[in-house]
Amino acid sequence: MRSSQLVLSAVLLTSTEFGRALADDAEEIRKLVPFASSMKLADLDRLAMSPTSPKESDVEDKSLTLMFLTFPMTTDEKSREQFRFLTDAMPKPTDLVKELTRHVVGKGRFRVALGPVTFVQADRITDFTCKIGGERATGTVSFEVPKLYKGKADYVARRTDGKWQIGEFMMPGRGVHIVRGEDGKWGRKTQGDSGK
Repeated sequence: MRSSQLVLSAVLLTSTEFGRALADDAEEIRKLVPFASSMKLADLDRLAMSPTSPKESDVEDKSLTLMFLTFPMTTDEKSREQFRFLTDAMPKPTDLVKELTRHVVGKGRFRVALGPVTFVQADRITDFTCKIGGERATGTVSFEVPKLYKGKADYVARRTDGKWQIGEFMMPGRGVHIVRGEDGKWGRKTQGDSGK
């Protein structure tokens, strides 16, 4: 009888430790989302100085934040479920820039990003799911800035050499599937991409 209690205790302890490890992995991935979804401050400046509306083709690194900046306004409910502005019309550019550059210090040409330049700031995440299977994790991140915008995106993360990295973002309702290349830059997934 005593040996079966020891076995049961060992199983419970092991499952508790396993659950804690999964929760730690999920939290690590959650912390990566703002940085993985961000764009370079120089790219944001380039778009801001452009005489035309921002276009995806204006920037080489096709980050999730760039996708949000270039989405057309739409009334399609499936698209609006993935991302929408919470204003009656297009929000003021200054309101968007203020949110995106919350971690930027300095003025003019002497600005430095001390954190991510992103639509998905850590404290704006309203829901986060994470399903881990071996060295791969999938889930959805939802975010909202009251009176400005809200959205959600699916992601795929992989663990390499003990570290998690988000390698894909998908927003099917908006026709977005981007993958991170070996050079660290994001690009649209094409038919031949393996989504590594």
